[in-house]
Amino acid sequence: MTSVVGRATRYQFQRTDGNTAITTDGGVLIPVADGTFFTEEMSMNYNIGNVFIQFFSGTADNPVPATPTAGTVTVEAGPYENLWLMPSETNSHIIQANTIISATTGSPNAVATYTPPSFNSQAKYSRIILNGVTGVTFMVADHWRSIS
Repeated sequence: MTSVVGRATRYQFQRTDGNTAITTDGGVLIPVADGTFFTEEMSMNYNIGNVFIQFFSGTADNPVPATPTAGTVTVEAGPYENLWLMPSETNSHIIQANTIISATTGSPNAVATYTPPSFNSQAKYSRIILNGVTGVTFMVADHWRSIS
C-alpha cells in the first residue's frame, strides 16, 4: 500500500503469507511473527528514505501501542530484488526490538532509544526481518521516501 504526503511517499510493509492485511488509520497492522516482510516495489526517483516501526498489543479492533520485550528487527533496502544493503546512517541494521518504545497512556512522553534506519541512496525494494520479537501482537512498518 502506497500513499503520497506532500513531497514524500509512504511505502508500507506487507504480509507475505497471502492473507488479507488489517488496515487502520495508522497503516497496515501486521501480525508479529518471525519472518520477512517487504514493501511493494518503490520508485527509484527518490534518494532519501527512513524506516519507521511501531508495535502494538491488543486486538486488531483495539490495538494499543506497546514495546516488545525481546527480539531483533533487521532492516535492509536495495536497488535490486536480491541485493540487500545496510542503512546509510546507522552502525547496524539489526535493532534490538525492546528499544522501539511506544508511547502509551501511562507514559505519553516515552522516547525510543533506537535510530530509525536511514537510506541515502536510491532503493527499489525494502525488507524487515523479525526474529524472536515477543510481548507484542501487531506492528505497523513504513519506508518513507523523498527527493530531499
